[in-house]
Amino acid sequence: MGEINKDFKKTLLFVFHALIIGTLTAFAAEKPLADSYDNLDGNRNQQDAPTIEIHDTIVGPGELLLQVDALDFTGENGQVGAITLRIDIDTNLLTFEGITNTSIPGSWFANYNTQLNEITINYNAPLGTGYDIDGKLLDLKLYYWGGFTADLHFKDNCEVSDKNLQTIEGVVYEDGSIQQTEAFGVVRMDTVVTYENAEFEMPVIMGGDDFDSITSFYYWIEFDTAKLSYDGFIEKAITGIDVEDTANKLLISWSDTLNPVSLTMEDTVFLIEFTNNGDTISETAFLPGSLVENNKQIVSSDFVDGRVEIMYFLELEADPSGAGTTSGEGYYLPEENVTVSAASEQGYYFENWSIGDSIISTDSVFVFAMTDYDVTLTANFEAFDYTLSLLIEPMNSGQVSGGGIYHVGDSATITATPNTGYEFLHWTSADTIVSEEPVYTFAMPASNVEMTAYFDTLTYTINAIPNNSDYGSVSGAGEYNHGDTVTLLATPFQGHRFVVWTESGLVVWEEEEYEFIATSDRDLIAHFQLVQDCPAPVALSVSDLGLYEATLHWVPSGAEEEWDVLWGPMGFDTVSQGELVSGLTENQYLLEDLEEGTNYDFYVSAVCSEEMQSAWAGPESFTTLYVGIEPESVLSNVIVYPNPFDEKICMRNKGEKEEKILVQIFDNTGGLILERQNHLSRSLCIETGKLRPGLYHLIVRMDDGILRERIICY
Repeated sequence: MGEINKDFKKTLLFVFHALIIGTLTAFAAEKPLADSYDNLDGNRNQQDAPTIEIHDTIVGPGELLLQVDALDFTGENGQVGAITLRIDIDTNLLTFEGITNTSIPGSWFANYNTQLNEITINYNAPLGTGYDIDGKLLDLKLYYWGGFTADLHFKDNCEVSDKNLQTIEGVVYEDGSIQQTEAFGVVRMDTVVTYENAEFEMPVIMGGDDFDSITSFYYWIEFDTAKLSYDGFIEKAITGIDVEDTANKLLISWSDTLNPVSLTMEDTVFLIEFTNNGDTISETAFLPGSLVENNKQIVSSDFVDGRVEIMYFLELEADPSGAGTTSGEGYYLPEENVTVSAASEQGYYFENWSIGDSIISTDSVFVFAMTDYDVTLTANFEAFDYTLSLLIEPMNSGQVSGGGIYHVGDSATITATPNTGYEFLHWTSADTIVSEEPVYTFAMPASNVEMTAYFDTLTYTINAIPNNSDYGSVSGAGEYNHGDTVTLLATPFQGHRFVVWTESGLVVWEEEEYEFIATSDRDLIAHFQLVQDCPAPVALSVSDLGLYEATLHWVPSGAEEEWDVLWGPMGFDTVSQGELVSGLTENQYLLEDLEEGTNYDFYVSAVCSEEMQSAWAGPESFTTLYVGIEPESVLSNVIVYPNPFDEKICMRNKGEKEEKILVQIFDNTGGLILERQNHLSRSLCIETGKLRPGLYHLIVRMDDGILRERIICY
C-alpha cells in the first residue's frame, strides 16, 4: 500500500478509535437567555412538557456545531439548578470535540467515554441559584465523516433538577440526526447472479464529479458469513490496495497523496472474490466509517450496497419412476420462463405436472415461471388398473385384507389374521410361497394377481404334573387340537389325598377329574398332600402384582381357618429374618409398601389349633413390577401383531423350534391385566377380552430372552 499521509492517518484515528476527551467550558452571563429559539425549520417547540431536544441537520463531511435546546423549563417547572445528559453517538461517523456556546452561567463539564460511546454533559448552577430556560442550551462540537446518517440518542439516566436539586419530572428527551448533503460521488457494488457453492466476483465501482483527484479511500464492507465466504480480491483501476479480513467484515484501504487518481467517469476499482454458500439472496453492505478523500478532503459520497442473487435449480422427475421422460431441468433465475416437457413410456399416459400436492398444468409441454427457491416439478403418469384378489385356505380359517384395484408399481400391503384355533402359515401366488409373514408388502406388477393365505389348525400341548411325584400321579396330558375335549385325572397315592388343580399359581379346579376344551397350551399342577392332622397349605401364588404391592394366595389342605405368613427379601434367613404376619383368617394377604423391581419370598403355615400348626409351605418367589423402561427386545424371532389391537393379540415365531412362552399385559399404572403361559410354535393368538382403549405394556418371556413392547388397544 502506498505511503499514508499524516492527514489520512489522523482521519483513521478519528473514525475508528474516537479517543477524543471532551473539553470543559464555563461561561458567565449577566442573566440566562430568556428569548425563545427557532428550530432549523423555523418552528418553535410547542410541547407543554419541558423538553431537551437535539436538532436535526443536513451537512457535508467536516466539523459542525449541533444545537441542543432546553424548552419550557419555566414557571411551575422551577428554575433549573443542575443538568445531566448522556448521549449515544456512532463513533464510525462522529467525533465529539466538546461543547460550546452554553446559554446559562454555572459549571459545565463534558466528557466522552469511548467504551460506552457516550457523551456525558454535566451542568451545575452557582450555589443557591437556578434559571428559567426556554431556548438554546448549548452547541455540540462534532466532526462528521459523512456517507451515512448519524443518529444521536439520549440514553437512560438523563436528569434535570431545580435549584433545590429536586428532579424535575416529565422531561421529554428528543433525539437528533445528521444527514449528509447531496453526494458528489458514488461508490457502489453491483448485483451478481450465482448459485449455491459457486465462486463469483463482486465489483466495487467508483465515479463522480468530485472524484477528480482521489488521494485515499477507506471502506468497511460487511457480508453474511453464513451465506458468503471471502476468497480474495483482484485490483483493477487502482493498485496498491490493502484488504484485511476481519470475521464478517472487510477493511479495504488505499492512499497515495503523490499520485492521485481521477474517477469522474465510473470505473471498476477492484473485485472481491466470494464463494456463495447460501440458497437465498444476500447483500454486501458498506458500513458507517467508509469514506473517500479527494485532494485530502473527505468528499460527500453515496455508498450503494451490493446484491447477490441466486439462480435456483429446477428439478424434473417422473412419477412413478420409469413411467416417462422429462426435459428442461437446470438452473434459472426467479421468474425466468422455462419450457418443460414430458413424454410417457409404453403402458402409461401423462396426467399432469405438480409441485407437491398442487397441480400446476395438465399440458405435457408448458412454460413454467421459475420460483425463488429450488423446486421439484413432477410429471405424473397413470398406468392401467390391475386387480389383486385374496383367497383363504382352508375356508373359514382366517381373515384377509388388502385386495382391490392397483396401478402398476403401487405398494400393496396384504394382511392375514387367523381365526380362533388357527395359525397363519404363508402366502402363495401361482403355487409359490412368496412370504411367511402375515403382513406382506409388494409392488403391484403389470398384471392381475391372486394371493392365497394358508392357515393350519392349532395344536396345543397340555402339560399336567403332580406337585410331588411321591404323593400322586396325573394322567391325560398330551397334544390336542383346538376344540378337543381334554380330561385330566389326579390319583393320590396311599396316605395322601388330592387338594386342587392350579395353573400359573391360580386355582382352576377342585376335583380330581378336570375336563375342559383345548384352546391354548396349558401347564397344570395337581396338588397332593399327606393325610395328617394339620397339613401345610398348597398352591402358593401371587396376584395383583404391582410396583409396590402384591397379593399372596394359598390353598388350604385341610379344614384350618387360620394361617401365619412369613415374608422378606428373596433368600432371607427364616430363623432370624423376615416379617411374620399371624392370625390371618383369609387364605390371602396384601403386602404393601414394597420396593419396585425387587425379588421377595414368602412362606405359609396352617394354624389348626392353639397346640397344632403345620410345617411351613414355600418358599414362593415373586418380583414387584418395574414399568419405567423403554421398549426392548432380544427376541428377534418374535413378531407381535396387530398393534393397535382389539380383543386379540398375536405372536409370530420366526424360529424353527417350539418354545415355552409367558405373556403378560400390564396397564399404564403397572397393574397386571393378563398373564398366559403357553407354547409358541409358529403363531399364537391370545384373547384379551374387551379392554379399555389406551396404552398397555406387553412382556413376552422365553428361555432365550425377553420382549417388552408398548401396545395400544382401540
